Amino acid sequence: MTTRYRYWRVRVAAITLDATTSPQYLSASKVVIGAFLPFGQDYSWGRVASMSPQQVLTTGRGGQRAVQRLASPRRAVEIQWTDANYARSVFANSPDWIAGAASAQPLAFAHDFRQVEGAILRQSGARYPVVYLPSVAYSSGGTTLVGSERQLYGRILSDTVTRVATSGNEADNEATTIGAFRMEEEL
Repeated sequence: MTTRYRYWRVRVAAITLDATTSPQYLSASKVVIGAFLPFGQDYSWGRVASMSPQQVLTTGRGGQRAVQRLASPRRAVEIQWTDANYARSVFANSPDWIAGAASAQPLAFAHDFRQVEGAILRQSGARYPVVYLPSVAYSSGGTTLVGSERQLYGRILSDTVTRVATSGNEADNEATTIGAFRMEEEL
């Protein structure tokens, strides 16, 4: 997205509210508007999804324990690209692209791991939040994702993301892998 907007307007289609059975307002828990950055390569099998209960456990002198809940449980997801990826299609005269449809504009280079590093730089690490979507099906009318397993609003918490060249010549035909990339949910 090359255009920057100062304001966004959200329009709600006409609805009928019954004053006796429903509240007279609309609410949304989170609305996220921004650029969409798909990775050009699916991450490897072995995605790690976790949840931490956000609590403090205190043990008394007699051995009894007390638990204090600090917040709602926090989810996290960790992905990695352990399968070697050949970059020759990125540096070719006509690189491979991925797009939402055959006639659509390109969204990303196919097989370009530098996008992961670029995402961390763009978000300034954990400074700006991101939305993790495991997959997005293309639909010309738009796509609605419902359910907490289909999305995670959080921050990138990977201090370091390593890119390892397993074989080949740099910027020509090298095969690379990327280590773990961790995102934690904002509560």
